[in-house]
Formats: sequence, C-alpha cells, structure tokens
Amino acid sequence: QADRLVPDASSLSVGPYVIVDFEDDNFGFNYGIRYDYKSLESNDETFNINYDNEFSSTSFSAGIFYKYLDNTVRLTYSGAYRAPHFSELFSDGVHHGTNRYEIGNINLDIEQANQIDLKYQWANEHFGIVLNPFFQDISNFISITPSNSFQNNYRVYNYIQYKSVNMKGVELNLHYHPHQLHNLHLEQSYSFLQTNNKDDDFGLAMVPANSIKTKILFDFSEYEKITKYKLSYFSINHSYKFKQENYAQYEELTNSYNVVNFSLGFALNEKLDCRLGINNLLNEEYSPHTSRIRGVAGGVPDPGRFFSLDLKYEF
Repeated sequence: QADRLVPDASSLSVGPYVIVDFEDDNFGFNYGIRYDYKSLESNDETFNINYDNEFSSTSFSAGIFYKYLDNTVRLTYSGAYRAPHFSELFSDGVHHGTNRYEIGNINLDIEQANQIDLKYQWANEHFGIVLNPFFQDISNFISITPSNSFQNNYRVYNYIQYKSVNMKGVELNLHYHPHQLHNLHLEQSYSFLQTNNKDDDFGLAMVPANSIKTKILFDFSEYEKITKYKLSYFSINHSYKFKQENYAQYEELTNSYNVVNFSLGFALNEKLDCRLGINNLLNEEYSPHTSRIRGVAGGVPDPGRFFSLDLKYEF
C-alpha cells in the first residue's frame, strides 16, 4: 500500500443531455438539462475497502440575453451536481505530484451548487468592456484541507465535506485602441473572488488570490521599415496578485507579488513565426496561493527570471 495512493476501482458514468437555443433579432435564450448516473465499486484487500455505491442527479442551466446597439446583457442561472471522485473517497497514501499524504473519505455525498451570473459587454472601434459578477451557493462542498499531522514526513491532507459554502466575485476586462495609434493594444483584467465557509472559522484551502493583469502590445504589421527586419510585435505583461487573506487552518500563507514578462514576435516567413520571451523580468521570488509545492521543503517558489524561445510553423 505504501506505493499506491488509491485502490483498484471500477466506475460507470452515463450522462444524457438536451440543449435548446433560440435567437430572434436582439433577444435569445438557451436552456440545458443533463441527467448523470455514476456507479462506483472497489473491493481491494490491500486497502481493506469493500465499497459499492451509486450516485444520480440532474443538472440544468437557463439563460437569456438581449442585444441593443453595441451592448449585450446576459443573465444565467444554473444548478450543478457532482458525485465524489474515487480519489476523494479512497485516497490513502503519498501523492508524489503534490508532495502530500492524502486521506479520502468514503462518507462523501453528492456536491450541489446553484449559481447566478450576469454578463455585460460593450464595444466600439476603440474600446471594449466585459463585466461579469457572479454568486454561487454550494451544499456539501468537497474540499481537501491540510492538517497538523504528518505521515512519512509528508503533511496529511484530508478530504472533507462542508455543509454550506458561498462564493462570490466579479471579473472585469478592458481593451483599448487609441484612435491615433490603432496598432497599440492596451488590455487590463480584474479578477476578485471571495469565499465564505459557514462551517469553519477559517476559509477554504487553495483559493486563488485576487489579481490585476495588464498587457501592452504594439503590432508592427503596418510599418514596412520595421517589418523588413522580420519584427512582428512586442508586448509587456504585468500581473499583480494580492495577499491572500482567506486561507484554511494550517495552510501556508502567501504575500502579494508582481510579475513582469516581455516578449518580441518575429514573422520569419509566411509560415514560420518566432517569439523571444523574458519571463519574470524583475526576478521576483513568489509562490502563487494555488501552488501545490509552496509548502514543500520550506517553500518552493515559481521560477525566477528565465528566457524562452518559441517557434510556430503552419503546415
């Protein structure tokens, strides 16, 4: 058993579904419904498991949209259900991909989620905006959570089920082309997520930190004096991650950080493109909150400054 994370298991999943789409001029709606059946069986003497269970549920999604001039508004409500995965049920060993000792829970039940989200889009020749707030209520939320115990020098992570979890947030995307310099692209995106675990004084594990991303790209395709040197574009990408204030008990904390990437694109011929990149230009030492190795050996950060060369050939 020491060399195995999960026992042998057999599973059968069936999921018939129906999708309906309707659009008439500026108005439309869509609806989808799906029935899921899953049987799961494991009889493994090594793990001392004799498990035989069936899960069934119905998921649906319904949305409407309306277009007026350059504006589009969409409203969607969905109900989703998820049966536990066999790794969430039966794990009992070291997961070498994440350097942690994972312990499953055979008492896990179906996870149920209801979500409502609104999406607004507007764009003209020079400016575009996409705004997407959302709210999700989840019952029997399945989570893997760090503990204060260790097995074979690996921290133990337990699969548990919370009765009630709320998630809410907003995503915003902006895209701007100056009128006098239409080859210049300025893009910015905002992603904010807040979770509320009603069953625990602490938060959930592995929740992405809020972020702001900025991209500046200049396209040289209309400048013959530059394109004769095969130069196609240059871009600068900046990513700012906030300090994660929402974390699970015994979870390693992460601070805010900035990462800047720079790249040059070359059109070597009609079929061959090349990109030269300098990643993490400022050599920032950081670990994303969703990194699965940030707690290993005192913390393993993401790569520092490094160079990359990409070639793309179209056949």
